[in-house]
Amino acid sequence: MCDSKHGLPWSLPDRRDALSEGETGERPAMQSRNPSTLQQSVQASAKKAEQQVKTYKLVAVPFLLWEGEFEGHLETVTFIAVNEERNHKWWEVNVGTFESDFRKVVSPELARHVVEKLRAGETVSSSLTGMSW
Repeated sequence: MCDSKHGLPWSLPDRRDALSEGETGERPAMQSRNPSTLQQSVQASAKKAEQQVKTYKLVAVPFLLWEGEFEGHLETVTFIAVNEERNHKWWEVNVGTFESDFRKVVSPELARHVVEKLRAGETVSSSLTGMSW
């Protein structure tokens, strides 16, 4: 079947046929919103967005090699992110980019300090706001 009027491979129904009795097919007039209702809507949206921003406690636990040629080398770091609702745990192999990766979320000075502590075998913890999973 082809709609010769529009050149389409199917037939388009006439909108007038689809209207039920009493419908005119016209758009309803725009309703003006009460300013206080609009303000409440904006406040509700802001509150919802605020609730979605979570603060996590992030813990980084280093694993240093115990023996051999690379004794004391920072091999991996296990990360644990916890908030009141969720917790996430993962680990990363040290490929030499921890400091530059940390700079994406903290200052360069703090990133350097964190990596130095991890290389010394110390567990590091901090609170981070705005993380999402």
